[in-house]
Amino acid sequence: MRSVSVRLHSCSLRHHFACQQEFDIFTLISLARAQGFDGVNISVDGPGFRHLGGTDSAHFANVRDALIEHDLGVELDTGGTRPQHSHLLLEVAAALGADRLRTYTRHQGTPQDIRQRTLADLRAAAERASVTGVRIVLDNHENLRGHEVAEIVQRVDSDYVRALFDYGNSQMLGEDPLVALQAVLPVVDAARVKDHLLVNHAGELQVQGVAAGDGTLPLEELTRRLYAAGLRQFCFENIWSCVAPLHKHASELPDSAGFIVRDDQPLIDGARLDPESAMAGERLALQRGWDWFDDLLTSITRDEPSASADKPYRDNTASGAN
Repeated sequence: MRSVSVRLHSCSLRHHFACQQEFDIFTLISLARAQGFDGVNISVDGPGFRHLGGTDSAHFANVRDALIEHDLGVELDTGGTRPQHSHLLLEVAAALGADRLRTYTRHQGTPQDIRQRTLADLRAAAERASVTGVRIVLDNHENLRGHEVAEIVQRVDSDYVRALFDYGNSQMLGEDPLVALQAVLPVVDAARVKDHLLVNHAGELQVQGVAAGDGTLPLEELTRRLYAAGLRQFCFENIWSCVAPLHKHASELPDSAGFIVRDDQPLIDGARLDPESAMAGERLALQRGWDWFDDLLTSITRDEPSASADKPYRDNTASGAN
């Protein structure tokens, strides 16, 4: 039995959700179990709670029943830290039996303003999180560097507010993922696996999502460091065909392998593909990337010693829904 729990992010199949009316949260749950995942991460960031596909208690109960039937854990994924929003999503998460609510700050302003307002929000939400039993994990998204996320979480000082390390988001800010990980390592409670390339498209640098193992992010080293530190729960997100602009000029990028620019790589923008091509490419990339990462985990769990009891992470091996 694998000692690490891996959950499938619903955005891994975003084209299927968008293009196939019959593809819904229950389809995702069945697919995740069939593919060997231990749970799902459901994006609820949008109208109708996006991939959850419903907003009433009866729907939540049906989804929870499906998760229990398939022996899958669950966590939710949203954006924004305002207390009213966090309180609502914490209640939804608790209704589904979720253990985590992932979010990121949407505040604008100076870096100091963003940090202070996010800190105030999470302090206000921490008590409600403790009541629901759902942990809030703050993502190192595209406006907070690793050390800024760590500082916010440490200042909140609650077991119910921790950090989520995203393998690729630091690249958007021109921050080396290994540097970002080192900063957040003491407060990380979960991690999201993805892979990117930097593509020079018409003279502008673009971040191109690719199947895990096909990009330039140091996935193996990041995973080994997280596992050695005691992390036992990962979220796997296939972001093939996602495209986003880089926030930093090329001259300011770190001199590391993750920032090698592919001048000869064609840009694949899922928004410009016809539905059939988008869905076919998505499924192929998901299967290839998951096979690659599953093999990596097998290698790591065989080679690395078990984390000692004094490591900063909880044992997150339980896969079943609460």
